[in-house]
Amino acid sequence: MKQNTFTTSNTEEVILRRLGVFRKNGFFGEDTRGARIRRATSANDYANVFRFVHDTYVQCGWVRPDPSRLRIRPWDLCPTTAVFMAEFEGTVVGSLVVVGDTPDLGLPVDPAFSDVTNSLRGPLRSLAEMGVQIVAPAFRRGSLLTELQRCAYAHLSHKGYTDLLTIVSPVQRHFMEIIDLHSLTEPRRWNPALDDLVVLVAGDRPAFEERLATTSLEQGSLDEFRHRFLISENPYVDQVSTWDTLALQMFEEPRELRELASGYLNLWYGASLAELRAIARHLGSDYPLDLAVQKSA
Repeated sequence: MKQNTFTTSNTEEVILRRLGVFRKNGFFGEDTRGARIRRATSANDYANVFRFVHDTYVQCGWVRPDPSRLRIRPWDLCPTTAVFMAEFEGTVVGSLVVVGDTPDLGLPVDPAFSDVTNSLRGPLRSLAEMGVQIVAPAFRRGSLLTELQRCAYAHLSHKGYTDLLTIVSPVQRHFMEIIDLHSLTEPRRWNPALDDLVVLVAGDRPAFEERLATTSLEQGSLDEFRHRFLISENPYVDQVSTWDTLALQMFEEPRELRELASGYLNLWYGASLAELRAIARHLGSDYPLDLAVQKSA
């Protein structure tokens, strides 16, 4: 399925010029300022990541403080979701979450962009959404964000997803063009409680990789950079398979993950019936099903 962009992409010359500016500010390099990037593979990792997410959202004024100091979504408790983290001296300083599309939960962007996501779905397509892209203030002038995005691409390729989607501000879409993610929509209001406008950007991975494989990659060209950055010199390509195996083991015996989630009551009481059933199926708990009975009564 061919993706139609809402806006005409900038020329390669313009994107390369922006790439140069971003590199001068530390992006698209290898300097993570000492932070180590990996996938969260245990309930303790999840606790540390989602406390970091909670604390960041509270500091930004996006949510009220929760007694649990957690910010967990139903998708975050599914084995089809990959949680990536950056640590510095034992403290989480960065996060990125890749959510795989499922029939029961769909994607987090669906409420605002279902017209677009539904048009992309099909028997030969497999969608994934990249979100919760957070970097601590002390690490924002560096490569932490773009290294986390390299993890996302390596995971996308390993799992065979065809389409990568994410929401960004209208200004940030120019940043995403560098990694071949382009606007599919005009700006929309993502959350009725917030004034922020966002756009949905996406990339077709098979079409992207076919283009790279069938054209001559001129030294210094944009596609030559993309090929090196995302594929041939991506250090996470050789790690995502092992990370995936370790992460999936959490769901084979999910007791610790269930205990973590049980302390975040906003998750249970804010979830829909379908979301509660999905959580119960993945965590093997009767607790959310009891809530589902109450909701349906």
